[in-house]
Amino acid sequence: MARLKINYNCYQAHILCLIGQQLSHDEIAKRLKQDFDVDISPRTLRSRLSEWKAPSQRSIFDPSPQIKALIAWFFCDIHTTDANILANLRSLGYNIPNLRLLQQARRAMGLRRRMLNSQVELEKEQLRHILKQHTVDKGPQGNTRSYGCRLLYTYLNSLGDGKKFSRNRIASVMQELDPESIQRRWEEMKAARGEYNIHGPNFVWSIDGYCKVSAAWT
Repeated sequence: MARLKINYNCYQAHILCLIGQQLSHDEIAKRLKQDFDVDISPRTLRSRLSEWKAPSQRSIFDPSPQIKALIAWFFCDIHTTDANILANLRSLGYNIPNLRLLQQARRAMGLRRRMLNSQVELEKEQLRHILKQHTVDKGPQGNTRSYGCRLLYTYLNSLGDGKKFSRNRIASVMQELDPESIQRRWEEMKAARGEYNIHGPNFVWSIDGYCKVSAAWT
């Protein structure tokens, strides 16, 4: 059965009104489904907006001074990601169309992810203090001393204090503070390979690197 063709021109005025409210394409599609029980994909919506020569969301979105101040605060003081900034602004009632427009607004304000050398050193000093408190000062038996870079990154960024550090920065500072633990983890990862005398093909299956299996049978 052929798919029923929908004349979206009937909903042009309503769609353009929603565009003027700075709703994202996904939100507009949901509103059309809710108000008129009409299905439209974001791709089809973009195509129709191009045919109607509608203004782009980029030209419509002009952040207010209040939004700019909040973006600067979240970015510079809280050190959170763009996705978290977007979620926080929307939770405060500000209508931001999408993540890309937020990033463009942030860059237009001169806020870049690349930091000056003085800022890097300040962040490293903050990270040294946090790492000493949560890892090194717990002693040789501290649980977090055995964490790898990725697990330590997840742990530190989930502490709830709003500080976010890059994985490379954590690895660099941890190498400086506790090289013994890193070397010990490296040695523990080196699994000894044995030799097998088997009776025939497929008699023994070896799962390389999966140490849980070998530990279960020892």
